[in-house]
Amino acid sequence: GKDFTEVKEFNVPDVIKSIIWCGENICLSIRKEYMIMNSTTGALSEVFPCGRIAAPLITPLPSEQLLLGK
Repeated sequence: GKDFTEVKEFNVPDVIKSIIWCGENICLSIRKEYMIMNSTTGALSEVFPCGRIAAPLITPLPSEQLLLGK
């Protein structure tokens, strides 16, 4: 149908290199670290550093988990 969807805007501290949805959360790679953003509140939580050599990699798994490159 033609349902109305409310859109929210959240600020992030830097340029996003990778992004993927995971349930109510969004996994982001920002600068040299992975972060999880709550899509309801916009709260950011640090996960771990991305590393220096390879580009950040976020891959969804069938089990509703994420595979992150380090």
